[in-house]
Amino acid sequence: MPLGTIHCTFLQSGNHYTWKKVTTTVHNIIVGKLWIDQSGEIDIVNRKTGDKCHLKFAPYSYFSRDVARKVGSPSICESLESAEKP
Repeated sequence: MPLGTIHCTFLQSGNHYTWKKVTTTVHNIIVGKLWIDQSGEIDIVNRKTGDKCHLKFAPYSYFSRDVARKVGSPSICESLESAEKP
């Protein structure tokens, strides 16, 4: 993926999403089975509707027995919140 902001537009619906990539780490380059891990935070924004989703990618830890997992919850955009208020 390129550096900077990434754009994805769906022509039929007109939805236009933007985001910046998270950090990608390649493990076991010299010895062992090659695998990658992604870590960091990402904000995915629908430019048409203003909807936003914030995700946190937890990095793998050699000291933890837990499998690395994505932790996050979507947030409602300000434009939708203000539209619902009386």
